[in-house]
Amino acid sequence: NNNNNNLNNKIEDESKIKESFQQCHGFNNRTKRRCANSCLMDYIGPRPIYCAEHIHLDPDCWYQKCSIASIDSKQKPCKEVVLKEFSVCHKHLDDFLKIDERFNSNPIALQTTKNLLKRVTELSNQFRAEANAARSVDQELFQRKSKLITKFHSMQDTLISHITKLKATTEATTTAV
Repeated sequence: NNNNNNLNNKIEDESKIKESFQQCHGFNNRTKRRCANSCLMDYIGPRPIYCAEHIHLDPDCWYQKCSIASIDSKQKPCKEVVLKEFSVCHKHLDDFLKIDERFNSNPIALQTTKNLLKRVTELSNQFRAEANAARSVDQELFQRKSKLITKFHSMQDTLISHITKLKATTEATTTAV
C-alpha cells in the first residue's frame, strides 16, 4: 500500500513537471538540434516560447536580454533576461539611469524616474503575492518568485537613490537661480 502511494506521488510529480516544462523552440547552431532548455518559467504576459539564450528570436515576446552593452559600449553583453519595458537588468540599472537622457538633465527626469519606480513596485508586489500563494503549494515556484522579488527590490533601491539625487540637483539648481 505504501508503494502505491509512492508511485502515485511520483506520477503526480512527473505530471506537474511536464505541465510546467515547455521546451525552447530555438535551435543549437553547432549541433543543428532543437534547444533542450526549457522556456522562461517566470513571466508576465504571454508565455515565452524560448529560453534565455534564444529569447531574442521572438520579436513579440515581452522579454529581452539586458541591453546595457548596446547603450554603453564599455560594458560586456549581459545575459540577464528583463522585461522590454525596462531594457536593463537590476545590476545595470544605475549605469543606465546615468546614461539615458530621459532620466537626467531635463525637466521631466524626476517624474519619469518616479513612474518607473511605480511600475517596478507594482511588479514587485505582484511577485510577492504570487510567492506567498505558492509558499505552501509549490516550493520550486516560491523559490523562483523569491529570486525575482530580490531583483526588483534592488531596482527599487536604485530608483529611490536616483530620485534622491535628482531632487538634490533640482533643489541646488533652484537655490542657485
